[in-house]
Amino acid sequence: MLTLPSDFLQKSPEEIAEIVKKVGTPKTVLIVPDNIRRTGIIYKGLDPTKESFERQVFEALNKPYIRLLENIFKHGIRTIFVPSLIHGNLNRYTRYVKEHLRLATYWIFRSEEWLSFYNRLGIRVKVYGDLEYFGRVARSLGFDDALEWCKQVEDDTARNNNHLLFWGVACSGSIETQRLVKLGIDFYRRYGREPTHKELILLYFREDVEPIDIFIRPGEIRDSDCQPPLIGGNAEMYFPVVPLTELPEDFFKQILYDYLYCRLRTFGRKQYSEITREELEIVKRHYEDNRDIIIGLGERYGNFWIPKLTRRRVVA
Repeated sequence: MLTLPSDFLQKSPEEIAEIVKKVGTPKTVLIVPDNIRRTGIIYKGLDPTKESFERQVFEALNKPYIRLLENIFKHGIRTIFVPSLIHGNLNRYTRYVKEHLRLATYWIFRSEEWLSFYNRLGIRVKVYGDLEYFGRVARSLGFDDALEWCKQVEDDTARNNNHLLFWGVACSGSIETQRLVKLGIDFYRRYGREPTHKELILLYFREDVEPIDIFIRPGEIRDSDCQPPLIGGNAEMYFPVVPLTELPEDFFKQILYDYLYCRLRTFGRKQYSEITREELEIVKRHYEDNRDIIIGLGERYGNFWIPKLTRRRVVA
């Protein structure tokens, strides 16, 4: 286990970035941009029945999402995945999908504000997922040039090398696994052999990317098919109670503290011989004091599910 700096939570993002660089992990973070409509209703006071609702939500959250991504990158993260439009999103009611394409999707691919952000931080942007299916949906709603947006943002940021940002469209993991099989078959027909894992990653993402280290999803304690194929499965998962744009500025510092110093990423090789009798008693007391607690239980208020929380603390 790493030696814990006593002042870790007081360190600047730049100082923490140096620690992350020295340790060599985490490198890759996935954030689920969930609770967007909920944020508009609760925090912005918007009316979801109005035709202007989606437009107002996306306008209100545009800058906060740039700040969110910058906050994560400046703590030493190399790559961020954002599954912006999984297949379920593309099958939502027409007004939502149209406004997402017209505003959010167009902005993050073509607006000067986002392009300036990418170039200022040296972010190379890639779009992953079933672009053919995404293009069909976009054309059916009148956005004939949506695929061109994807190509243009990749071209505009191709020379940036500080960070990678993957925006997902039609990117549900299980559905994309089926398409990945076809890519593997095509590879075999062309080269007469099965592709390696690394070759499949390069085929699918068009970049040599590291596995997902940290998965962050607000409000819901589930994956929802948001992890991409090939690089998911071993992520440490974090579920903030509030929407991502409403988190305190130090939220990612807290996650890194837990990731680096509290969780043991041994992947089945954990040894228990080093734990002291006193520590065993603390763990046992924690189990006994919280035996009725199940992480993941919640309550429903209207259409909102919120997690039940406990304030119980481990006492030595």
